[in-house]
Amino acid sequence: FLMAQHDRRRGGKPQALDLEWTPKAVAKLPLSGAGLVHTNHFRADGLRGGCDSGFGKSTMNRFRVATARAERLKATISDPAKRMQAILADRQGAPFSVSKSAVKGSSSETLAGIVMDLSGGALYLCAGQPHRGRFTRHRGV
Repeated sequence: FLMAQHDRRRGGKPQALDLEWTPKAVAKLPLSGAGLVHTNHFRADGLRGGCDSGFGKSTMNRFRVATARAERLKATISDPAKRMQAILADRQGAPFSVSKSAVKGSSSETLAGIVMDLSGGALYLCAGQPHRGRFTRHRGV
């Protein structure tokens, strides 16, 4: 679970945390570097052995690409919401890319892109695969 908050009314800073858990254990992965990247495998040392979704080509490539792209784009795209949209639309390593299409032997695919801009009070939604569509802004509270 990726959890984040930004209490602008009290002058707080944005905070984020990745919680990974199994029926037997919970691990906290704090925000660091260019941000938090999460794909479908455990990253916490104590939980890796219990991962039954595998460390397959898809999840590992998406993690590697998204992490590298987040770090690289930090210098060129100042708006974190726009940066996240670019990451979610990435096709590097296709068909096992961040924006994934179904292929023979693997029916999993990206169905939508959702970016929550907690500092700006907005949600960006791309209905469908981000590499084929565009994100639309929806105001929050």
